[in-house]
Order: sequence, then structure tokens, then C-alpha cells
Amino acid sequence: MSPWLRKATSILITVLTLGIVTPPYILHNETANQESLSRLESEQAVQFTSLDYLEPEQTEIYPPISWDETSWQALSETIFDRELLGEQFTAYMTYQAKVQAQRKFGTVIGARVGDEYDQVILPKFERVLTDFSRDADEALLRHVEVTSNPAPGLGEKIYHLYDVRSGEDVVRFHVRREKPPQDGFWFSFHYHKREDQFQHHHELGKIYWDKNTPPRWVS
Repeated sequence: MSPWLRKATSILITVLTLGIVTPPYILHNETANQESLSRLESEQAVQFTSLDYLEPEQTEIYPPISWDETSWQALSETIFDRELLGEQFTAYMTYQAKVQAQRKFGTVIGARVGDEYDQVILPKFERVLTDFSRDADEALLRHVEVTSNPAPGLGEKIYHLYDVRSGEDVVRFHVRREKPPQDGFWFSFHYHKREDQFQHHHELGKIYWDKNTPPRWVS
């Protein structure tokens, strides 16, 4: 049926029935239009759900929760893939190495050497943690914890990693003060390993302070 004839027929039917009867093909078109609209809305809803609704942190591997509010053991229980376990261990313990060093430095030392520590020392210790996480057996990796009380005064301790099952240290991360003759004060960062009974100093690097005596740690 031609468009003009269909239109004339529609008008005639509407006039004769006082609008009570709607031409069948109009119902068909309205149904088709409604189905098309519903399909479009559904597609838009799917697209919104799969893209726009995702929060930024849902695409991150870590940290899923605040590392200041959870232990490594609690976090490790949520990780089942061995490779991801090692990556998360390294990331978590590197973060703790930053936090514990800030506590040990205190405000005065931290203001002077904090940035250099983050840029020079921390990446080197991160590699140590990466090697540890790769070589350690999975059971040990899941039962390692970190101390949270850096040594004050003239003590060297920044933090220790220990096996919670035995209470024994596995890695000790330290800093000591050095003053070579005719020179100022240096902070020497190093770590000790259980494999050599913590006897050897594994050097990470040094940061120069000044010719004047630095304040005590945690002050």
C-alpha cells in the first residue's frame, strides 16, 4: 500500500470509529518502535555497567586496602597465585621500609635526607625483597611479618622481617652512622641475612649528612 493511501485509510478509520479503533499497522509500528527503544536502552545499560561504573581502584593490583591497617599475613590469605603473592609481598614490604624509615628519621633528619632515601636506597632494598620473595618457599612467604618499632637513639634497626611461626628474623634492615677521619657524618644503609647468621653487612648505599652531629633517631 502506498504511503498516501495508508495515511488516508488511517484517517478514515479513525473518523468513522471516533478514535476507538487503531489501524493494525500503526500498532505494529508502535510495537516495533518500543522494542527498538528497549533494545537500545538495554545496550546502553550494559555499556555503562561494563565501563563507566568501574571505580579506578578496581583496576589496580595493589593496594586493595590500606597497608597501614592490615598485616601481611592477613593480606597474603587473600592471594592464591604464587607469582602475585611474590609481587604483593615485595610491594607491601617496600612500602613498610618507607614508612619505618620515616619514623626512624624523625622530622629533622627526614626533611634533609628523606627524598634521597626514597630515590637511592629504597629501590635497592626493593630488589633485595624481590629476590627474597622469589627464592623463599611459599609457606615462609605467607608467614613473614615486619616489625614496627625502629630503634631510637643511636640504634641501627629500621625494621626486621621475621617468621611468625618461630619468631626468628630472616632479614634485618639497618642504618648506622659513620664519620670517616676529616669528613662529616654519613648514614650507611645495609641489611643482614639469616643465611650468614646476620654477620655480613650487605651494603645498599650511603647518604651524606653534614659535618655537624645529626640528631638522634626517632626525634
